[in-house]
Amino acid sequence: MKKYIITILILFTLVFTTSVAHANKQSSIAKVNVDDITYNEIVDSLTGESTKRSIVKISWEDSPDSFEVDTSEGIVQGDLIHPTTKYEIYLQNLSQLGDKKLLTVVDSSVKQYEIGTSAWLVSGNLYQIQVIPVHYHDKIFNSVTSQVKAEYVITNLENHPKVIAFTDYNITLNADGKEITVVWEDAGIWVNYDIYYEKGDISDYNNMSGKIEDVRDLSTKFIDTDKKVKLRYVIKTSDIKSGQLYSVSIRPKINNINGVNVYVNPRTNVEEVTTKVPFKIEAESDKYIKLSWWGIDNTVGISGEITEYSVRKLQIMRKDTDSASEQIIATIEGQESIDIGYYTDLRSENKTNYRIKITYTKMENGMEKTIYMYSDWEMYDPGAFRITPAKPEVPKLNEILSKDDNVVINIADYDGAFKINKTENIINIVWSVFERLDYSAEDPANTVIQDLDTYYDIWLTDDANLLYTDNDLCVESNFYVSEEQGSATYVKDKVGTKIGFYKEYSQYLAAIRENGLVIGYKLKDLDPNKIYYIKIVAKKKLLNEVLESEPAMLSVYYDSDETIYAPPVLSKPPLKIDQLESDNIKLMWRLSWWEVVSSEDIEQNWYNQIWLINDDIVFTETAGAEKINLNSQEDVNKLKAKIDLAYLPKYTFRQINLGDNIGYEMKTLLYTDVEAAILNAQQMDSNYTLEDYIKSIKDTTGEINGWEQLIVKVDPADKTNQTLYFTKEKLTNNTSYMFVIKTYRTIVNGSETERLYCLNPTTIIGTTLINGTEVIPKPTVPNLFLDEARDIQVELKWEYNTKMEYEMKINEKEDFNTARDNEVIIPTNSTDPKFPKDGEDYVLTIIDLLPKTEYYFWIKSKQKDGNEESAWSNPILVKTTDILPNPINPPEGIGVADITDPIGDTYITIEWTRLLEDLSSEETNKNYKVKKLFSYILIISDNSKFLDARQIEIKDDNVGSTENGFEMIEKSLVKVNGLETNKKYYFKLKSKVSAKKGDSAKIVTSESNYSLVKAVKTSTDNEFDASTGEFVTPLTDKATTTYVNEILTYTITDGQRVINDILMQDEYRFTIDMKNYTTTSSAGKTTVANKTINKRVASVPYEVIETLKQQKMNFDIVVDDMKISIPVESLSTPTLTRAKQLGGLKNYLFTISTPSETSGTSNIVVSKSKEITITIQTKHGNIDEKYLNGYVVISYDTAKASTTTTSKTATSTTTNNVSPNAKAYKFDTNKNIWIDVPEQYNSYNGTIIFKTSELGKFGLGGI
Repeated sequence: MKKYIITILILFTLVFTTSVAHANKQSSIAKVNVDDITYNEIVDSLTGESTKRSIVKISWEDSPDSFEVDTSEGIVQGDLIHPTTKYEIYLQNLSQLGDKKLLTVVDSSVKQYEIGTSAWLVSGNLYQIQVIPVHYHDKIFNSVTSQVKAEYVITNLENHPKVIAFTDYNITLNADGKEITVVWEDAGIWVNYDIYYEKGDISDYNNMSGKIEDVRDLSTKFIDTDKKVKLRYVIKTSDIKSGQLYSVSIRPKINNINGVNVYVNPRTNVEEVTTKVPFKIEAESDKYIKLSWWGIDNTVGISGEITEYSVRKLQIMRKDTDSASEQIIATIEGQESIDIGYYTDLRSENKTNYRIKITYTKMENGMEKTIYMYSDWEMYDPGAFRITPAKPEVPKLNEILSKDDNVVINIADYDGAFKINKTENIINIVWSVFERLDYSAEDPANTVIQDLDTYYDIWLTDDANLLYTDNDLCVESNFYVSEEQGSATYVKDKVGTKIGFYKEYSQYLAAIRENGLVIGYKLKDLDPNKIYYIKIVAKKKLLNEVLESEPAMLSVYYDSDETIYAPPVLSKPPLKIDQLESDNIKLMWRLSWWEVVSSEDIEQNWYNQIWLINDDIVFTETAGAEKINLNSQEDVNKLKAKIDLAYLPKYTFRQINLGDNIGYEMKTLLYTDVEAAILNAQQMDSNYTLEDYIKSIKDTTGEINGWEQLIVKVDPADKTNQTLYFTKEKLTNNTSYMFVIKTYRTIVNGSETERLYCLNPTTIIGTTLINGTEVIPKPTVPNLFLDEARDIQVELKWEYNTKMEYEMKINEKEDFNTARDNEVIIPTNSTDPKFPKDGEDYVLTIIDLLPKTEYYFWIKSKQKDGNEESAWSNPILVKTTDILPNPINPPEGIGVADITDPIGDTYITIEWTRLLEDLSSEETNKNYKVKKLFSYILIISDNSKFLDARQIEIKDDNVGSTENGFEMIEKSLVKVNGLETNKKYYFKLKSKVSAKKGDSAKIVTSESNYSLVKAVKTSTDNEFDASTGEFVTPLTDKATTTYVNEILTYTITDGQRVINDILMQDEYRFTIDMKNYTTTSSAGKTTVANKTINKRVASVPYEVIETLKQQKMNFDIVVDDMKISIPVESLSTPTLTRAKQLGGLKNYLFTISTPSETSGTSNIVVSKSKEITITIQTKHGNIDEKYLNGYVVISYDTAKASTTTTSKTATSTTTNNVSPNAKAYKFDTNKNIWIDVPEQYNSYNGTIIFKTSELGKFGLGGI
């Protein structure tokens, strides 16, 4: 009995103890090391191309500690720490945002491993590496013992030691003239890069003197042909010379990511490239081509030689296609040969090759040594010269619906142009061959040919915004179909003619989003149930440039059945009432229109009709606001021009094209029934609205639910077929109706037909007339708005009522009594594109105005068939623009005339090319009373400073005459007489345009800058050698300072020379000193002029500011008692972004002025006040900055005026001339008070220093 009890107790104890959980402890890793990062060079035996196969060598150290200790309730900690049986090595590609993957498993005796010998690592990528120790338990199942990996209580492995290795990248170099293009793999947003370069064969970047820091944001990101995301940067620094060998290295700047150390190969990755002599061919005129060179160095050196060679001469070489040898067509002697920059040659009827040869010499040990430098041959092809490819034609959406698996399309109508390979998820994209006229001399009949020498860039993405931004992130770059590839990638029609190309893609560029924002892109396999956006751009590579077509863009939907068709995301067209009768209502809508959405709209609704007030958009009708319908790109452009630049970034615009395979259903409802339904619903939900009611009927369809199929008509006067009409008949008079229209697209799925409807229908309410009697409305005062202003005409608009006539008055001052009538002429032919439509804006063009002049306009309406009329409107003030073109350019093609004997011993004949605007004005002036008259001002002198120069203005009315020795043969051809024999003369030209009305005394003019200065010698004894003609450009001052009306203006006049100085100097700051106005005598002595200065303006070209940004330099402006220090990166503001969108960036204006006394409402006494403004000048106008992207540092001098006291015994001067109690203040214009600014006081020099990101008025108190 006793034994039995003991047995039961033992069994009970065993059962109890096996139910207790013990922590599964495991010995851990202390550290993972990257011992080395290297690579093996792999060379393709067929192509000879090499690539780097990266190797990462790691090791790890065990730790005496353990992990996976669980302190939760019911867990008994075991004392046993399991030894490591195996190590698991995990790898994660951070650059490609990849998942963590198990790379391999090694035995516990292994403590190091080489990654990359079996698995191929991507070059230039960041890899996170972890080593996880594991152990195994015996598991018995069905009497079979097996080893299973222990499961830990804590399964999160993120706390284990990590390390990140940066694999070596492939650097690709390409030289275009003196510019070196560097391409390498992009490792991701964590990494910035420095570029090192040096002339010669240099193997270590530490020995390279050239360095460009932080180039990531300055580089172009793109997808290469190997489907990798890469960066491209172009080195354009002034120390790069032509025809020299350069070594280039790129070093990443990264230490850790989220606290995990990053290891980079310490050895230098260096590639080499030889720069070229820049040379290109351009069109000069119908008769000539222009052979251009630039940036060629005066001196070059050879490795191993101490002294350099200097330019002796430059020769232009020509080689005809059928010729066995080349010939020298021109030789230009001396250093100036490289500065001339171009040579013109007659256009050939055959393909012709050109290059230049530069001869460099030096004297050494009494002997002349010579070396030569050549450009690459460039071909002039008269048949393909400057032909921009046409926009690729992509099959229409209703012709591309396909479910088949056909690969080659062999029928003329592109049927099956898009297809999906169901087993491999492949999209097949088709587009047209570029066809053009044959312009070659061999084909005078100008037949149409297929230009197969065309390249294509193709985008395939799920982010529509990628198609509308300037980027190189395409899935296919420079795709080229050559004849050698046969017909595999050609689309042919039934008779075998090539009509297009096709290309298959299995991947697309997927947007990576974080918190709703796109932070990057990566290539992914195609997925069903997605909309994909496609863009195709055709390109022709012409000499040194690339000509691009307009992009062809479309979107396709790839559904779960692997069918591809147009996306089922149809928009609702803007609906209007065109005509009302007693028994019918005529509706109209467009097939194509534009819409806008605001980033501040939570629901992100798109609108076609908006209102403009206070230079901003509102989406509901507002009193005094201008109503605008966005029907065309022109409407959008005009709207953007009217929106305040501060508001513009929050708006996004898109174009809607319904296409020609759209169907329409309409439901007609009595509006009384609609109101009753809404009232009934509001008994249950007081917030129920008309919009809720519309949503309740949008999902119904078919005749059984009251929907009818519409048969629409196109207005015959609408040449673009963009406006559709439908008339609803058999209505009751004097009755209100609500019309609900839905769009849909039909998809044929085998024997079934499916309709894809728009997300929301569009609605409109109309009321029929009473008993067929047309009610003549009472005239109302029209709201008149400016649509667009130009120099000699403006366009005004108002909402047109076809039952009315309109009268208008105009005056240069706001005085209605003296205003004169302005005739309102309306087209009477309904087929005229300008024929007014009821309820739409009518745009009236008013001509014969003067530039830069203010005009007031009044308008009123009158009944056509009645006697009533409205009151006159309030006046609208309109100001015409500067005279156009603005800015006007100097003439081009300036040089010695292409005539017989252009130069004699006492004369020079000069010609140039007239401006295109000048030529076109001969015809346009016939239609205007205000004439735009162009002229050219020629100035010639025997010295480069143009002292005692002769000048003439060549106008239409003095051509054929002679004045002051100038014989004006044509408007662009002048013979200058009365010169001295064998003497060099300098000449330059500028253009002038004037606007004048009849015999009026008021004339508005605008003049260009002068052209580059050119020079030529008169001949000796009537002998002239054209090849020895000299063309030089005397250098002007880099900057000028002027003083007018207490305003000191500093202007950088030669931005390129300033940029060269910046790049050559190892400086951290660029300083403009405007403390005083100084003058310089002819002897070179500088004197400070005693002038009162109340305003200082520094005009700095935009290119100089951008150079300062690239060089990471600060920008200082020093005035009398203030220094302004601007980190140039702080000028990268939203205002600059908007200015770039406008285009035509010119200068920055930095203005520091002494404002009139500003006391505000506070009692604070402020002195030394200064107002700081920054303005961006563009050719479209000026834009003021208000906030900077960072801080500007202002240093104020607190010095008191020194006082001198004289007594009988001595004369003393006050030495305590600084005020440590000075305070900095900023004027708050909203509150009209001075407010404190946190500042620091520098006791050493008595200055107050403070920071601000907001511009405005500043001053000091307490001094």
